[in-house]
Amino acid sequence: MSVRTESGMFSDRNLRASLTRILRRNVLASFATVSPDGRAHINTAYYAWAEDWSLVFFSYPDSRHARNLEVNSSMAVTVFDSHQRWGKPDQGIQLFGRCRRPGRTSAILAERVYTARFPGFERWRTRLGKEEGSFALVPFRFRPTRAKILDEPKLGGGRFVEVRIPFSPRRRVAGRSHLAVRGVDKGRRRTRGSSGRTRPTRADRRMI
Repeated sequence: MSVRTESGMFSDRNLRASLTRILRRNVLASFATVSPDGRAHINTAYYAWAEDWSLVFFSYPDSRHARNLEVNSSMAVTVFDSHQRWGKPDQGIQLFGRCRRPGRTSAILAERVYTARFPGFERWRTRLGKEEGSFALVPFRFRPTRAKILDEPKLGGGRFVEVRIPFSPRRRVAGRSHLAVRGVDKGRRRTRGSSGRTRPTRADRRMI
């Protein structure tokens, strides 16, 4: 089977559905940054995403990737299920864009987006704050401008589709900002993040 890369339109419902499906079915992503001296760095974090397709994650402001972002906001992200089996239809996405710490108002909204996906976050933050004296993690917001989608069950084998993700200016949607929540199954509020099986632990500080 040959592998090919095609250009697509973000207005294509099938492509947006693939992007949504992959983001919803996973909770971890790899975030790649560039150091001031041009060296690659990568970290792993739990993520949530908003109506404008931006991804939200929490990390320590003195982590290596956070320091990299202070100098160069360029970031690449991969999302995929590591349980996939070689030779079977695969799914995954690559995202490219910019990442920054949001301002005060946007940070509050980003926290709401994250908590909506991981309801156990509030309890974990309270416990960690007591254990470490304070809760030092801060939100980061990654806004993708380009996506490369692989969804073989839906789009065909060996087919990568690249799309440009249009910028959505700050707006109000149904009384909420552009950081309104996406990807939360209202019928099942408990996610792997809230069940305790994949909830962040203190070891995450070493991982990031």
